[in-house]
Amino acid sequence: MSAERTADLSARIGEPLGETPWMRISQQNINRFGDLTGDTQWIHTDPYRAAHTPFGGTIVHGAYLLSLAITFAGQLLPAEGTSMLVNAGVSAARFRSAVPVDSQVCGSASIVSAEDFGDATLAEIRVAVHVKGPPQQPQFGWYFMTNNTADNPAVLLERRGSIAYVTLNQPENRNTLSRHLATELREVLNRLHEDNTLKAAVLTGAGQDFSLGGSYDDFAEGMSREKEESLAYSRELARLLEDIILGIVAAPIPFIAAINGQAAGAGMSLALACDLRVAEPHTKLNIAYGMIGASTDGGMSWFLPRYAGFSAATELLYTQPVLRAARAQELSLVHRVSEPGELNACAEQLAEQIAGSASHTVRAAKSMLAARYVVELEEHMHAEHEFFARGVLTEDFRNAVHAMQRGEIPSFD
Repeated sequence: MSAERTADLSARIGEPLGETPWMRISQQNINRFGDLTGDTQWIHTDPYRAAHTPFGGTIVHGAYLLSLAITFAGQLLPAEGTSMLVNAGVSAARFRSAVPVDSQVCGSASIVSAEDFGDATLAEIRVAVHVKGPPQQPQFGWYFMTNNTADNPAVLLERRGSIAYVTLNQPENRNTLSRHLATELREVLNRLHEDNTLKAAVLTGAGQDFSLGGSYDDFAEGMSREKEESLAYSRELARLLEDIILGIVAAPIPFIAAINGQAAGAGMSLALACDLRVAEPHTKLNIAYGMIGASTDGGMSWFLPRYAGFSAATELLYTQPVLRAARAQELSLVHRVSEPGELNACAEQLAEQIAGSASHTVRAAKSMLAARYVVELEEHMHAEHEFFARGVLTEDFRNAVHAMQRGEIPSFD
């Protein structure tokens, strides 16, 4: 049988075997490949750092492209008379240029040689991986970032003139930063980084609250795993929040947080990452981490001393009170407090005031302000999220999360 198969393949030497369907290589694909192989170099996995390189963003691992070439060969090789395909190695590979994230790739192949190899056929296949660059982002109109569900967008992005309006859109969950919502928000921020015609962005939450922070369901998912897997899962959640915070702080334009209702835990960190913060009289800022026996993340313990002063931040972090808008403004955690019902109008007015300046003026100011502390903040968050990840393993945290899921108030007696 192998002799017949060898003869069939030999008869097709040099003949094009066709092309595979096009596929997009997303940042999520790249991150997963990096996690599996241990190659998590920042040029592949850190969109914000990579944005300042000649590539303009992250690039696909060469080894990832090589693995796709092998996959494409298997897809294109004629299947008649084949019971199993085994990769016997790669004789040569050439990478002609870097492949940016969100590029589309497909493969084409041809047979170079075929010979009997015991009870099998040894075939040499030449594979080419074809690349189409990522699509250009639209410069106006509505963008919807969804969980592959067109009628249930997790994050809304609207553009009006040179201002972007970003809305966390899971009011039924009080805009908790679930993996789903946080992933979509990170993608939205990536798009804003790429749009050089914007001058400002407004971030708010749909419904009654800005964001109540991390998702108890996500925490419970991590707690259900073995120790090392639980740690890895918690670190993944912390890195996702870190990406979002840096995506706002290192954005080329100023962000205005329009804080409706309550901003708690990571939701408060999200608001503090914005350049300017507007609140309503009934707005509440709630550090909240102590409620579930957790340590801070998302830069909370970095932002508070810089905005409120070290002495005030010390008391805030130890006692974790709920701050009303007026008190938050006294502590410089909020810049403006709107009239009741005028939050969005107040934020929009502030954004329009910024957008009235020259683009270079706005972007240069943001760059100079951020340049002083982006690296320091990133290093601080690395340490912060390690404390947070390890806190997930404590009994206090586990008991508190389960209590909150039952609608009970945790106790640490």
